Amino acid sequence: MVPLLAFVLVAAPFEDVTHRFNVDLPEGWTFVPELSKPGRAAFRRSHGGVPAQCAITTFRAPKGMELKKLIKTRAAAAKKQPDYRRIEESPVALGGFKAYRFRYEVGIEGSDGLKKTVEEWLTIGRGMAYVLHVETLSEEFDSFRRDFDRFAETLTPLDGRKQDGPIASPVIGRWVMVADPSVVLALENNGRLQLGDMQGTFTVNGSTLVTTMPQGQAEAFEWRVNGGVLVLSSPSMGAISYRRLR
Repeated sequence: MVPLLAFVLVAAPFEDVTHRFNVDLPEGWTFVPELSKPGRAAFRRSHGGVPAQCAITTFRAPKGMELKKLIKTRAAAAKKQPDYRRIEESPVALGGFKAYRFRYEVGIEGSDGLKKTVEEWLTIGRGMAYVLHVETLSEEFDSFRRDFDRFAETLTPLDGRKQDGPIASPVIGRWVMVADPSVVLALENNGRLQLGDMQGTFTVNGSTLVTTMPQGQAEAFEWRVNGGVLVLSSPSMGAISYRRLR
């Protein structure tokens, strides 16, 4: 089994693979691939047996589309759901743009009376529309409140373009694990990584390197390079050494 670099169960950066946005994943949340919905990224978490969901949908805003029209469209769709009940709404900011937040409650079909609370944050910026949608059982909404707010606070629109240039760092290159030479770690200057058969992305900020694997699990660790050896370390995994491949 190939060890992952270092699991750290804290809020960690997630960048959409098509560079539509960055967002911090709160502890316990995982990315759920939805190949049939290319304009949407979904995340899930379960706490005490209660599931919560977050979905971030992006699309190119039609020319002349204003936030008011997006709000009207989303509100109309919400009102069509069973047992709709408006809770609250207010102007807010999302990703540095003017936005609108509304919360409502609806019935869950086939659940014998269960209700769920839904909150959506809507904005239009850089020619793109962004819809941040979170939901869970109504009686448990407050227990996920901090996580939901974290998604809203850290969502950063990227307009479908990678904002940074090539990564210039000593970590760039191909490395073989000292303890298991069959494991090769490749870190490319475009932010892509490959660890054995697994692929993902990474960012470097000073002496901290954070990776995101396809399932959304974020990994963060300190790095140093000395004499052709890359050492990655974390409190949970200790130090893992890699030797540069020539």
